[in-house]
Amino acid sequence: MPESGQRMFQIWEYRAGHQQLLIRSPKDEQHERNVDIVFAGVEYVDIPAILMGIDLAPPTTEDLRRVERRHRPNVDPSTVCVLVSGSKRHLIVAAGWKLSQNDLGPFESSLESFQVDETERRRLLDLIRERGDWGSVFPPQGGGSGSSAPAP
Repeated sequence: MPESGQRMFQIWEYRAGHQQLLIRSPKDEQHERNVDIVFAGVEYVDIPAILMGIDLAPPTTEDLRRVERRHRPNVDPSTVCVLVSGSKRHLIVAAGWKLSQNDLGPFESSLESFQVDETERRRLLDLIRERGDWGSVFPPQGGGSGSSAPAP
């Protein structure tokens, strides 16, 4: 996510009944669009409410051990998402996630329309493992509201 260090991300919304989590970097004077990271099928969250700049990273062996100690044994590594902020690694276990930009207002949610596409999620995870680089899997894309494109 280019220039993510310039943006503040925060837990924006959590829907326990639908196991959905929205982490948003809201638009402001310096950034004309929101950046949303939406998680579905959430079963574990270990992050602070506010993060200054984040990068997405694949889980390390130590990340997986930490999840298994704090959450449950035998967690599928493909369900572990790592948000790196500064020198800290924050963990989320979820069935899937989606990164998007949008023009929604502060009281509008991107959770309603998020659906986990298992085939696409597996394809992206395979690419990440193959390339070892999350950034190369999410190249910049044009798009309007709700497009899946990296942060500005």
